[in-house]
Amino acid sequence: MKMLLHNNLPVPPKFHDTMLMSWLIDENSQHGLKALAKAILGKNPKKFTELSKKLDLFTTQDDIMEELAEYCCEDVANTYELYEHFYPQLEPAGAIVDYERVQLKLIPVLIAMEMRGIKVDVSWLQQKQQEAVKELLRLEKAIIEKIREATEDTKAMYNIRSPQQIDKILFDVLGYAVVKETDKGKRSTDNEVLQEIVKKNKLTEDDIVPMLLKFRDLDKVNGTYFVALAQQAGLENVIRANFLQHGTRTGRLSSNEPNLQNIPARHDEWNVRQAFVPREGYKFLMADYSQIELRMLAHFSKDEHMTKTFIEGGDIHATTMELTGITERRIAKNVNFGIVYGVGPRTLSAMINKSEAESNKYIDRFLNG
Repeated sequence: MKMLLHNNLPVPPKFHDTMLMSWLIDENSQHGLKALAKAILGKNPKKFTELSKKLDLFTTQDDIMEELAEYCCEDVANTYELYEHFYPQLEPAGAIVDYERVQLKLIPVLIAMEMRGIKVDVSWLQQKQQEAVKELLRLEKAIIEKIREATEDTKAMYNIRSPQQIDKILFDVLGYAVVKETDKGKRSTDNEVLQEIVKKNKLTEDDIVPMLLKFRDLDKVNGTYFVALAQQAGLENVIRANFLQHGTRTGRLSSNEPNLQNIPARHDEWNVRQAFVPREGYKFLMADYSQIELRMLAHFSKDEHMTKTFIEGGDIHATTMELTGITERRIAKNVNFGIVYGVGPRTLSAMINKSEAESNKYIDRFLNG
């Protein structure tokens, strides 16, 4: 559709989408054309990367065009066969209404969003990139100096991006206890491990491990956002992400190239969201359903406490605190939304910074209170 619109060609009023059909019928399967053609049609179509694209002594322009034409025709034929396979299944699966009234009607909206894109302030990103590089160099120098103090070797060179070197420094030099191992049986030095070391040893922000966490955090923000977003914005200073209807099991939209729904909301000088700006004459409007997941849970579960709280305009998190014995609102909020999405004790434990046993107790009280 975007190709048609880019070339000023009309978009047909009636259309179907086999990927959406596949997702609505079975959200757990793969929905790509190649995977579906293999699983359902028993075919093994070529991948685009397998096509000849270079001229040589044995490959002419006509050869390339012919192979490309066959490739495209096979994709078209497979798509139509998948349509004939999936469409009759939508009604028995109870998905026909969602497909026709919601998903198909959303496609033109998403296309319009993708083609318009969102404007970014590239000069701001470039300025932040310069500031981040300076701060990273400062942190790196400070960390290396502290490592040299600990090793009593003032001339040793270190690469703090090297997991192997960090491994030796943390466990052999500084003597911290090993928290967990990697799949290959090596001592892990990931951020979860560093955070656990900080917590267990009550380290201050000028110790090596907290500084290393700060370095990694800023290094990721700089590379993933300040640098990458500026490159993706191109000459127009506009980013055009892809929005996927079938990208989640919960029915929410997802996005990629880049993932615009995963831009961190920070409250420091590295707040990446400041890079996104409205076009001239426009403003950003922020709107959100009020606790929509919990309201739906109350509706479908008919739980008397939840239903009563919402009908009377009460505070659902306060209700959870009262029924479960939770004393912190932050924890009650995580329990409420976490249970909607099926988190277990281990995940909840990491979210609320409590023991797994305590998290399990909260979940049990929520479900049985």
